[in-house]
Amino acid sequence: MKNILFLICILASLTNLSSQADIRGTVIDKNNENLISATVVLLSEADSTMVSFSLTNEKGEFAIKRVKEGDYLLQITYLGYDQFTDKVIVRKEDAVLELGAIILKQASTNIEEVIIEGERTPILVKDDTLEYNADAFKTQPNDVVEDLLKRLPGVEVESDGSIKAQGEDVQKVLVDGKKFFGDDPKIATRNLPADAVEKVQIYDKQSDMAEFSGVDDGEREKTINLELKEDRKKGNFGSLTAGYGTDDRYLGNLSFNRFNNKMQFSAIGNFNNTNQQGFSVNDYVSFMGGMGGFMGGGRGGMNIPISNGLSNGFVTTNAGGLNFNYDFSDKTDLSVSYFLNDIENEVDQLTIRENFLAEGSYITDNNSDQISNSTGHRFNLELNHEIDSSQDLRLRTGLSINNGDLASGSLSRIFDEIENVENEVDNIYNSNGEKTNPSGSLLYRKKFGQISKSTLTLRAAINSTDNLTDADLNSDITDYPNDPILKMTEQIVQQQLQNDDQLSYSFNGSFVRPIWENKFIEFKYNRQNYNEEILRDVYDDINNDLILNDNLSSHYTRDYVYDRLAVALHMNSEVTQLTVEGALQNSAMDGDVISRDILIENDVFRFLPRVSFRHELGQSHNIRLRYNTSVNDPSLTQLQPVFDNTDPQNIYIGNPDLVPEYRHNLRLHYINYDQFSFRSIFAFLSASYTKNDITNQTIKEQGTQIRQSINVDYNLSLNGSFTYATPIRSLGIKTNIRTRLGYGNGPIFLNDLETMRNSYNGNVRLLIENRNKSTIDWNLGGSWGYNINNYADNENAGQEYFNQSLFADFTYNIKNSISFETRISVDFYSEEAFGEEQIIPIWTASISKFILANQRGEIKFSVFDILNQNLGISRTSTLNYIENSEILSLGQYFMLSFTYALKPMGGTGSKSGNSRRR
Repeated sequence: MKNILFLICILASLTNLSSQADIRGTVIDKNNENLISATVVLLSEADSTMVSFSLTNEKGEFAIKRVKEGDYLLQITYLGYDQFTDKVIVRKEDAVLELGAIILKQASTNIEEVIIEGERTPILVKDDTLEYNADAFKTQPNDVVEDLLKRLPGVEVESDGSIKAQGEDVQKVLVDGKKFFGDDPKIATRNLPADAVEKVQIYDKQSDMAEFSGVDDGEREKTINLELKEDRKKGNFGSLTAGYGTDDRYLGNLSFNRFNNKMQFSAIGNFNNTNQQGFSVNDYVSFMGGMGGFMGGGRGGMNIPISNGLSNGFVTTNAGGLNFNYDFSDKTDLSVSYFLNDIENEVDQLTIRENFLAEGSYITDNNSDQISNSTGHRFNLELNHEIDSSQDLRLRTGLSINNGDLASGSLSRIFDEIENVENEVDNIYNSNGEKTNPSGSLLYRKKFGQISKSTLTLRAAINSTDNLTDADLNSDITDYPNDPILKMTEQIVQQQLQNDDQLSYSFNGSFVRPIWENKFIEFKYNRQNYNEEILRDVYDDINNDLILNDNLSSHYTRDYVYDRLAVALHMNSEVTQLTVEGALQNSAMDGDVISRDILIENDVFRFLPRVSFRHELGQSHNIRLRYNTSVNDPSLTQLQPVFDNTDPQNIYIGNPDLVPEYRHNLRLHYINYDQFSFRSIFAFLSASYTKNDITNQTIKEQGTQIRQSINVDYNLSLNGSFTYATPIRSLGIKTNIRTRLGYGNGPIFLNDLETMRNSYNGNVRLLIENRNKSTIDWNLGGSWGYNINNYADNENAGQEYFNQSLFADFTYNIKNSISFETRISVDFYSEEAFGEEQIIPIWTASISKFILANQRGEIKFSVFDILNQNLGISRTSTLNYIENSEILSLGQYFMLSFTYALKPMGGTGSKSGNSRRR
């Protein structure tokens, strides 16, 4: 830590060797009236990047402190007045530079177009939208949008590409207000060039009903809109990258975009064997995870490492797609996309788990290797049509098709407390499957009258899934009694077939009517229907004859229907929004285990309240509170009383006596962001209390553990996060500190003994970076985390472990012609509970030479994992076990690549957005 602080001081001092001065002035109008809260921005004259900014006080005064010697542009804006721009020179001998009174001219109603070159206002707040000017945040010539987002204050990009803005998960990324390859945010952020973006707009997207009616119902979806530069909205842009390296490593990326006033056409491609995906892998994980064990109960079979997307193991990706948006008229627009992904994943994994019992514990270790192949197709279509000024229609359809195969082998052993082997299983499991999932919805919205301003919203949706899987299981099971000579061996050879058909439909209706000024009443009705049928046939291979195993085979159907009637009161003002809702829900579930002649019925009637509150304390300064309740029914897998022996050491059986969970959720969110000082506070606290919580009970027998879902009285979880970011201008740096805390409490079972479990986890992350990034760009930081589990009736089963990581990035640009980049991250895994400390350093570096006009070409030489230490490590502490997994992963390789960027003529792209028109 001392070394890190010493390095910070050196880097900071290198950027602050010159003298500094304060710039002061007063902003008034022609009548000598003070203009309060006028925006004052200081820009570097050389490259127009923002240096600092201020806000005028109640006397119209502003002060920009600690400005280095140099030439600058001063920009002052105020609503209703012409923008003021003037050159400012700070000399070495200046301590305070007094500019005196600056008079702003009132804007005329008919202003000729004025083009002001090279000016960038960094951040604006427009109602509830935070708008970043992309050109105020320096990126490299061939960076993608994800690299730009990493530089925006208040935005966090995780290693797997997921995005948080103002402390919340970003669920959608739009391009000029339109969808880009459906609802996958990563396709836009990892495939569009950063220099094509003029503005990044972050806001809470309201529900379809609220957008149409203008009545805020409290339903929000964190959304990013990428507003492109004018020269990209009418023309072609994109890039092509090809690279080849040692150990036959290769990569290829394609991004081509052709936009005009009516059309957006995009084509992307992603081909590599370097564990990179330019898209979300949720569909892949869901599909392949289902193939690893039909019922999802067994621990064996599939174990996909997805902690960082698909960064562990060895992954080959071939993916591509087309996106087409077209405006037929002002009233009708169409959005169509198709995406194909083909993924091969090879995993060699060692997992050690300590399982806790009421008295003592036992160890399992599993050494496995697997190869999976999956091909997925995803098609989306959305058609929006405005019938007239009072009504519109929205049609949305989707189709996903997946097929793949999995081959895995594993050797798993169970040890007792004195490390004697109790049981050993040599398991070979192969499966292949197909999954088809069509869906569609139709939304109709209608306004009534100019006076009543009532609105009607109707939505119908349907979703179908057909999942067919065929698997072969070959297991040699050896039990070791107290006398090793008396060991017993059993062989299982099976063919397992399963067909899972699901059909669901829903109908939603909403009618909103004003009852007083800014007060509205809403009546809602929702009907949801789920139908599912599973047919599972397991055949034992006995002397090459397939014999149906009745104990493992099953035929099961489930019908689940609920009707919900709700009344909500909405009270909205300019600064406050409040929604109070009460709903009555009646749900009915009818299950039929046809193969066992067992009927399962469960009817539940619940009152479901909901409250949403939002209050604006100022610009980008608000507090939000959300409370809701829900009923969560057990899944078909959890209900079906049939054994799943995919992993013979870990057998799962469903429980037909399960009852639905009743959950209360509370979330409090606080945001305070100053767009002029860049200081921000994002904090949230969430609490969840679940009655009749569904959890797993594990019973250990000789060489086997049997798991079954059961209801416990309750489960409580609390989670909180606090993030503070601020620049320290005297040191020329920016800092960001984030802390997360979690607590869980509830009953669990250690073997057949019920006990109380308390869990604690937390993480602190510190990031420090320089502010002036014109030539040198650096950042460094670290994170510290802990996990603790305590059990009331077994103190010896308590678990705790700590993780740490340090990281540093450094980029050096030489005359916009050569760029050197390097990054190092070191992960520390403590020895507590795992018996061995591990340190994993990953160091990468690259050097780029930009060629051709406007830096269109880039020749890049890069090295991954210079120290050849990469190893995928995952640690889990939950319920009644603690687990450590190690995955052999992609190691050191060298690569030479070439990128050609398709940009508008006459500019680099990064300059084309510098002109502002008004």
